[in-house]
Amino acid sequence: MISLRQPGPPPFRKALLEAFKKEIQSFHPDVHKGDRQLLVERLRNCRLGKDARSFNLEAEQAQQVTKAYVQKLWTLAADKGLAVDSDGVKMRSAAAHLARCFLEEATEPQETITENLSPETAGWKALATWLSERALEREPGSQLKADDFHEDVSPFWRKQLERVNRPEALRLVHQLGGDNLFGWLRSMAGGRSTGLFDKALRWKANMPDYVLLVQVGDFFEAWGVDAVMLVQWCGLNPMARRARAGFPVNAASLQQTIDSLTRVELSVAVYVQSAENKTKRILRQVLTPGAPTYLYGHELGKEQAGDFSEGRPYIAMRLRTNGLLFAEIRPFRREVCFREDVTPEAVEALLADHDGVAWPVFVDGSTTQVKKWKWFPKERRWMNLPTEVRDDYFLNRCCQDLCQLLQLSQDPPFVHVRLDTDDGALQPLTLSTAKNLGVLHQSGVPLLVAHALPQETPVAARRLMRRWLLAPRSEECVHAMRLMLKAFISNEAMILPSLQRVPPVAKVVAYITAQTANERLFRDIKDCMEGLQTFLQNDRYSALWDPLLSIAAIETGLDNLDRQKFLSEIVRVLALFEMRLQDPSQPDDPAANCSISRDADTQRAVERLFESNEAFRGIASQQQESISKAYRGLNAARDDLCKALQEGLPSTHTDMLVYNPFDNDICFKKKPLGGDCHGAHDRRGKAKKERFTTKKLEGALQRYLMEAKRTEQATQAVLVQLCGELSGHVAALRTAVTAAELLITAHAHASHAFRCGWTLPRISGQTLEATIAPYWMDSGDAVFSHVVLEPHGAIATGPNMSGKSTLMRAIGACSLLANCGFLCPCKSNATVPRYRQVVWVAAEGDRPAEGVSAFGQEAMISAALLRRAEPGTLALVDEFGRGTEPRAAKAAVCALIEELAARGTQLLESTERLLCQCSTVCLYRSSNVGS
Repeated sequence: MISLRQPGPPPFRKALLEAFKKEIQSFHPDVHKGDRQLLVERLRNCRLGKDARSFNLEAEQAQQVTKAYVQKLWTLAADKGLAVDSDGVKMRSAAAHLARCFLEEATEPQETITENLSPETAGWKALATWLSERALEREPGSQLKADDFHEDVSPFWRKQLERVNRPEALRLVHQLGGDNLFGWLRSMAGGRSTGLFDKALRWKANMPDYVLLVQVGDFFEAWGVDAVMLVQWCGLNPMARRARAGFPVNAASLQQTIDSLTRVELSVAVYVQSAENKTKRILRQVLTPGAPTYLYGHELGKEQAGDFSEGRPYIAMRLRTNGLLFAEIRPFRREVCFREDVTPEAVEALLADHDGVAWPVFVDGSTTQVKKWKWFPKERRWMNLPTEVRDDYFLNRCCQDLCQLLQLSQDPPFVHVRLDTDDGALQPLTLSTAKNLGVLHQSGVPLLVAHALPQETPVAARRLMRRWLLAPRSEECVHAMRLMLKAFISNEAMILPSLQRVPPVAKVVAYITAQTANERLFRDIKDCMEGLQTFLQNDRYSALWDPLLSIAAIETGLDNLDRQKFLSEIVRVLALFEMRLQDPSQPDDPAANCSISRDADTQRAVERLFESNEAFRGIASQQQESISKAYRGLNAARDDLCKALQEGLPSTHTDMLVYNPFDNDICFKKKPLGGDCHGAHDRRGKAKKERFTTKKLEGALQRYLMEAKRTEQATQAVLVQLCGELSGHVAALRTAVTAAELLITAHAHASHAFRCGWTLPRISGQTLEATIAPYWMDSGDAVFSHVVLEPHGAIATGPNMSGKSTLMRAIGACSLLANCGFLCPCKSNATVPRYRQVVWVAAEGDRPAEGVSAFGQEAMISAALLRRAEPGTLALVDEFGRGTEPRAAKAAVCALIEELAARGTQLLESTERLLCQCSTVCLYRSSNVGS
């Protein structure tokens, strides 16, 4: 038998292809019946005839060569799962696959395939198989590497396929071929792109690095490499063991699939069928790790998706010699939060606050700096703007590019929120400092936010406090927060208005902008606005008004926020809710006014029908003309339906009716009264067993369902109209939700910390004097330490396990909380200086992946400290020099202490090595730290 890796002469292969094209029409289940022998017989008919002599082969020899190749190809196809039994599975695509496998090394067949393509699909290349020759020789279940794929396969998909390790997905990878975008054309009959797949190829050419989910009837489907991703990451099974996968059309399944893909850094494009024309499909939404929530779930049926997720932020950075411009772009919020003059070490900490960032990272400036940062994300988009361009132009360009990436409208524009700290405020923390003080997670270090807030605090409040500690706000914000906390702890009995169901800012802005907000979101917004209105009108809370509005204005990018104007805006928004939404005090029960029987089971069947079809009740106010008209028609149809049902019921009956939610109909279980009785049919026209109906009931049911659908559409139109009306008040909604989150966070922190014995220290002077305890310990269990840390600092000495690091962590946490405006784990009358920086320097081990030793890591951290050290810096140096031998460690520590002393930095060094040496080279007194 001739090896498949030794192809015949090119003319022979071309002739075989032409013969196969003529014969392929006979490869139909009615001919071969799924039988291997019959299929092989049809393949044998691909003869070369008289043309065999033109390439030096006798006719009989050419037939033998053909037979050998076809048999070899069939064996290969069977190994790949393409040979099927006589169970009705079509074989034409399998036969075409055999031909392409046979001709995969030839140039002529690819040209033939290309000639048959539509000109509209010129954005892709014909590719017999995605795998290289070396990869094809391996077992189908073995894991692949990026260089195992053809050079025409996108580098992005080579990288993604390298991660595939699920056996079912690995088997599908070997089937990819025919085109270089999906790898699905190889599996199509005739190798042609026609119909829907022809359109899909054009979509894929425009969005090559996205997983396309296309609605096909009652299913969302994916083909080729996209199907491999669904099988690998979503746990789906391939259809008929081919590179094709799908799931039912409903919001919950779609969101679950999107979450599984975006969680592994993949982006998704969702194409849905048009409501007017089922053959037409439109791009409904692009979803990425930075925008992972599908906003149009209401179009896919009654079942809604789960919780809203804002996703990871997109990052924009402008590299400058005097510091970095760092910005977080939130597409769902339509917001850009930025700050200037951020250090690279602080950027590393800000990036670590999330589970990664959304790709790409927008960067402008010198590439030399970025190459030095091993932690910087690799997926970057360089903006290449002139150096004289202003920062606001850079941010606007990033937002425009992001809108193009996500297929979003430029309107409404992104709000710019400047979070720069002024000259006297605390600067963002470095990654090492944030981890060692419990702001970010580090094994063995208790989380600071978890002990500053009660367990039942909403996630949004926890996130807000963590971000505030990681990237402290301006002095104005800190002062306002201190005023709010003073007001709370001075009146322990203060109870806030109901603000427990505050929706996220991103959710409010995203759904209203997309005009897909549902009743539940509107009710939550309304409750939030009413609670805030009560708060701003009640003089009991007057001490909180100015500081809250001051912080809310800064956090939302406003110059100022006047209470009376804000209240007027709240009143206007609430008026829209009152006009469009049904008053919850006026019940609108679908099961009301439908009594037709005293038998409970019979009556319940009717109520189930109405409850299933009238889920829109209680949403839109019936004072509106469109809703009132729709309800009149609906109520009339309900009355006719109840009469038709009642007329068919005998005077004495039990469990006479049955409601079928799948067919959405109601039938009699026994023959009803009246002469027009006949058997009922399901939604497919099949007769139901022992189910009966009447012509009058059928007509009444059809009219009722039509009126119910019309009323549902009218209700949805009111919600869309309300979204449009609220879109003019997005700024007020954003501010109201932000203010509510701030109020909840401050109240939760004040009540919890005050119960734990925490206090609000004074911020003044240059000497830290406080009686403190570790933040993670209850005040009743902790041993308080009285600390006096003078401007020139101190050295804390003692043996191992004596509590030096614990004391330093307590001092660092107290200093950080106090300079951010929060309560601290210390006794009253404490004084904390106003710091510009709080920096933790400690040995953190080596970083072998980056070629950095343990001492090299210590040197890098201390170098970062020295670059920014100045008066107003609190440097917490814990056991520095453990990464090298003792003599060098002593020299390094003494040099660091002397340099920091010269710069006016307040230092706290803990060590057990330098009891004598440091006392001879510096002015620090270990007696300054006592307990």
